[in-house]
Amino acid sequence: MVKRCWVLPMLAILMALIVVVVPPPPSVHAASAGSPSALAEGSGNLQVFNSAANTNQLQHWWYSNGWNGPVLWSGGNGNGSPSAVSWGSGRLDVFAIHYDGTLLHWASTTSNPPQSLGGSLFTSNYSPSAVSWASGRLDVFATGTDATLHHWWSNDGVTWGGPESLGGNIEPGSSPRAYSFGPGLLDIFAVGSDATLQHWWYNANGWHGPHSLGGSVQYTAGVSSSGLAWAACCRWRC
Repeated sequence: MVKRCWVLPMLAILMALIVVVVPPPPSVHAASAGSPSALAEGSGNLQVFNSAANTNQLQHWWYSNGWNGPVLWSGGNGNGSPSAVSWGSGRLDVFAIHYDGTLLHWASTTSNPPQSLGGSLFTSNYSPSAVSWASGRLDVFATGTDATLHHWWSNDGVTWGGPESLGGNIEPGSSPRAYSFGPGLLDIFAVGSDATLQHWWYNANGWHGPHSLGGSVQYTAGVSSSGLAWAACCRWRC
C-alpha cells in the first residue's frame, strides 16, 4: 500500500514537468540597433520603428489585433535611432540621420526610398525628434555639427523648409526632444554644453530661447505631458 501511495503522486509530478519543459512557440524577432520609436496611430494601432543591426535599415513592427513584422522599409541607412510621428489616420512619417550626416525621411504613403532633407548633423548615436501639431504639419529637430539646434518643417509632408539653426550650444552626445501640446506650439529640450537643461519654444510670437532651466544633466532629455498640468507649467512663456 505504501508503494501505491507513492506511484500516483510521482506520476503527477512527472506530468507537470513534461508540461513545464515544453518550449513556447518561437517568436518573431529581429536584431536591432539603437532605441526604438513607438507611436499610436488610430485606435488600437501601435507602430514601432528601429534600425536593424549591422545594416542600419529601417525596420517596422505594428500591432492591430496582434503583432506583425518586422518588415524592412525601402532604402536608406540610418545611423542612430529613428523618430516616428503620425499626423493622420494611415499616415506615418519616420526620420533618421544618414551616415553622411543628412536627415532622411520615409513616408508610409510611398514605397520609394527615403527623401534626403540635407543638413550637416552629428551621426554616431544621435537621433532626430519629430512632432506634428496639425494635419500635414511636421517639425523635425536634430543636433548640427556646429552644436546648435537644427530645424526642418513642412505643411504638407512633401515640401520642406530648412534646415535652419535655432542657436544654442548642445552637449556632444545629446539629442533634442520635441513636444507640441497644441496648434502652433512647440517645446524643444536638449542638454547644453554647461550640462544644464536648455529650452527652446515656439508660439504666435515666433521662436524663443534657448533658455537655461538649470540642473546638472547628461545626454538626452526626455519629455512627457500630463495634460492641463503641462499647459499650466508653460504659461510663463511670452
